[in-house]
Amino acid sequence: TGVTGSSTTETISLNFGSTFSGGNVCVSAVNSCGSSTPTCIAVARLTVVPTTPAIINGSAAGCKNTTQTYSIPLVNNATIYNWTIPSNTSIVSGVGTNSIQLSFNNSWVSGNLLVNAGNCVGNSSNRTLALRSLPATPASITGDRFAVCAGSMHPYSAPAAAGATSYLWTFPAGSSISGQGSNNVQITFPSPFATGNVTVVSQNNCGSSSARSVAVRSIPATPGTISGPLNNNCAVLNAVYSVAVSTTGATGYNWVVPAFATIAGGQNTNSLQVNFTGTGSGTISVTANNVCGSSVSRTLSGVTTLPARPASISGTSAVCLNQTGIPFSVVSQAGVNYNWTVPSGASVVSGQTTANITANWGSVAGNVAVVASNACGNAQSRTKAITINCRVAENVQHEVSLYPNPATDLVTLEIGNLSDHQYQYEVIDMIGKKLMSKVVSTEKNEINTGSFARGVYMVLLKDENGIVKTLKIVIQ
Repeated sequence: TGVTGSSTTETISLNFGSTFSGGNVCVSAVNSCGSSTPTCIAVARLTVVPTTPAIINGSAAGCKNTTQTYSIPLVNNATIYNWTIPSNTSIVSGVGTNSIQLSFNNSWVSGNLLVNAGNCVGNSSNRTLALRSLPATPASITGDRFAVCAGSMHPYSAPAAAGATSYLWTFPAGSSISGQGSNNVQITFPSPFATGNVTVVSQNNCGSSSARSVAVRSIPATPGTISGPLNNNCAVLNAVYSVAVSTTGATGYNWVVPAFATIAGGQNTNSLQVNFTGTGSGTISVTANNVCGSSVSRTLSGVTTLPARPASISGTSAVCLNQTGIPFSVVSQAGVNYNWTVPSGASVVSGQTTANITANWGSVAGNVAVVASNACGNAQSRTKAITINCRVAENVQHEVSLYPNPATDLVTLEIGNLSDHQYQYEVIDMIGKKLMSKVVSTEKNEINTGSFARGVYMVLLKDENGIVKTLKIVIQ
């Protein structure tokens, strides 16, 4: 009951109503002599959706410009099979059935093939098969990268790659391999061996993936730059010398110091403590080590117990006859004395043995020289040539004054008896750089010093014959 429909042909269409609960559909062949014995099939009422298809059969490697078959086992109570295909593919045949022919075009790369089983009640969940043309690149290579000694065997592996049916490994020349074709291999490295690459690609019948590679090496790389004090190591204890921690498999470090020094601590680490017990100059070196051997050494040359030679002498390179209060200086080093010498007629009036002196000049040009020394000896001297480019200040018959002194923003230069000469003034700093120059037109001249940094400056008064007066001003 609950079914309507009739037919006198070999086919029939039936309408199943809501009261249908199951039964038989029968058919008999009829002619003028009578009817045959009925043939029946049982028809059940469908009340649930089909179960999810168990598996999609077919290759996960779908090559470009090919056609492949994909199928699922028949599902109970299913009356239709719904396939969802990826981009750049098309179904050639089998729509609605449990088996299709799928064509891959020339733009095909990868995607998912889905299928569910359906009936009048609904559709099952999807079953999915990931398809791709070329296999995925192996995600990583696991295995030793460092301390890969000559003649030793090491295992390497890569995670299974989607769409791969085999794996091709390459390795340093002279190596041998077992397990080629799989994603787990053992490589025996040649002798000798220093560095090289282990590489793998995944393969299928469509081709090969991009390569995954790791660099491998036996001994560590040469350590980086050695940092530590180069000069003035006289009687210094626990001076620290170090290199960056190795990133190429070092398990220890071997340091060598000069004969006038001893290792106080840190041997076999990347940071060494050194005691300087003698005098001299020499080299500190270090190698990075592991079970395969030692790297090329890194050296720090010119390590000495003497002070550093002063790089330069700061101060003016041109003075006036009999000029006073001239500053000179070098960069100071801890525990170092400085012996200054000046030409005949000049004198060091303050700061001798220090890095900063004040000198008074005489009438002779020449060199200012300085030697840095400590208890272990003297460094090479540094000199600065000094010239004389102005007249003796005592010959000037004018009264010249500069006030206020010290000053801040404004200074007045006052000159007596101005009418008999043409003057100009220049302001220079203590290294001889000209900061300002102006012709003098009145007896009182204001100099704007608001932009000057704090310090000592020289004001040079010139006439048509050259510098006739040098004055010093302090800016606060």
